[in-house]
Amino acid sequence: MSNSPLMIAATDLKQWMLEHSFPLWWQTDRLSSGLFYEVLDFDGNAVTAARARVRVQARQIYSFALAHDSGFTAPLLVDALNTSLRAFLDTCLRVDGVAGRAVDVHTTTMIDDTPDLYDTAFCLLAVATCHGIADNVLVEQGLSRLLSGLDTTMTVGSDNGFAEMLPRPEHRHQNPHMHLFESLLAVYEKQPTPELLERIDRLFEFIDRMFFDKEQHIVHERVMPDRTRFETTFEPGHSLEWVWLLGRYAELTARPVSPFAAQLYQHYLNANIAEAHTPMKLSVTHEAVDSSMRLWSQTECLK
Repeated sequence: MSNSPLMIAATDLKQWMLEHSFPLWWQTDRLSSGLFYEVLDFDGNAVTAARARVRVQARQIYSFALAHDSGFTAPLLVDALNTSLRAFLDTCLRVDGVAGRAVDVHTTTMIDDTPDLYDTAFCLLAVATCHGIADNVLVEQGLSRLLSGLDTTMTVGSDNGFAEMLPRPEHRHQNPHMHLFESLLAVYEKQPTPELLERIDRLFEFIDRMFFDKEQHIVHERVMPDRTRFETTFEPGHSLEWVWLLGRYAELTARPVSPFAAQLYQHYLNANIAEAHTPMKLSVTHEAVDSSMRLWSQTECLK
């Protein structure tokens, strides 16, 4: 097994992350405040635009926490991660604990405080991944603020998910709920309490009822609040992301994997998509609707 093509590729990718990817971003996009520039140019230099999305700040913290767990040993990594986490909590979260959308990394101020479930989910994932690495007080404060903010500002009801943003949009959106589910699983992995599992189960029941199409074997991206499903397309990348998440849910809770995971995967295979060519959007019967390809879709296939 250790010499299988998959294991060889995994070893090569990990070496690339540790020796090239993590060092490149570590050396170029961090500001002394602890916040991050969002973009590098093709020469590996930071594009020093002041505006940056909150979700990217969260993803950078998540990535460097993951780097630590993967064996990346930059000098003072933990100290720098604490600095970034503190700046992140001070700058990217509103007073109510919900994430805004954008910050100015030069002035360390929030410049778009629109409450956003997608961004809040990634903030939760970032803080949870820092558990056991960064300052425990910071981590616990961050988790408490985020979970409280979700409950007080974004909830639609105990069995009806969360507002995707405020003001609430006309449609219900799958993607932010999916990432919130992913983030809550990450918190549960670190702190497996019955209360958190109950929260995860309630969210999953809503997602299952609202977005999973057991007849077409797809996940709907948008539906009407009354569950009317008006789209005949799906995003293959999200199908595969849910295959992994359903497996992770089962692994962490010791429950059987949902049969829907196999249905999603088989429906994807039936499209006969070439490896590393997962398109953005297909019709239910696999005709191309948006044939553009993005990196995230391919990484979900790998996962």
